[in-house]
Amino acid sequence: MGTENMHSRRAPVVRIACPCAAIAALVLAGCGGATKTVTRSALPPGVTQYKPLPPARAASYNIALSGTDATMRAPKGAPGGSGVAAITFDPASAQLCWSFSQLKNVTAPRIARLYQGFTNATGMHGRPLGASYKPSGCLPEPQLLFRLVEAHPERFYVAIFTDKYPEGAVRGRF
Repeated sequence: MGTENMHSRRAPVVRIACPCAAIAALVLAGCGGATKTVTRSALPPGVTQYKPLPPARAASYNIALSGTDATMRAPKGAPGGSGVAAITFDPASAQLCWSFSQLKNVTAPRIARLYQGFTNATGMHGRPLGASYKPSGCLPEPQLLFRLVEAHPERFYVAIFTDKYPEGAVRGRF
């Protein structure tokens, strides 16, 4: 009876040890020799290889500002309001710079903002150009904005706001 108990205890060990030894042998042998490198040279139809965008280039835009911009569905601004905005993107220093000049019929500007909005539409949330209105200045800006403007400048506009014209005294599309 002592021999039977000994064999019954060893049987499970042998059953477990054999498959483990076989798996270990396959792993050590490399499942048949040389390793195979998998590459993705063939992409499915219609799928192109990802290519990083080229670095954004420096760009400058001179924008005519108006209180009655007919290209946008926006409330009328200052009657006879006008001006010029110069917007410059410098990717090397990651700076967005602006300069407003020749403002007419725009009294006490409060803030200026840069918007993205399609033709005949206004944008929802603009990028403030400073905490309050300044005729010129620079802000750090991410490369993404530079690339968006570079790709579709016609989708961007700048607006200057006053207390009398809280929806924009003057504005102009790039």
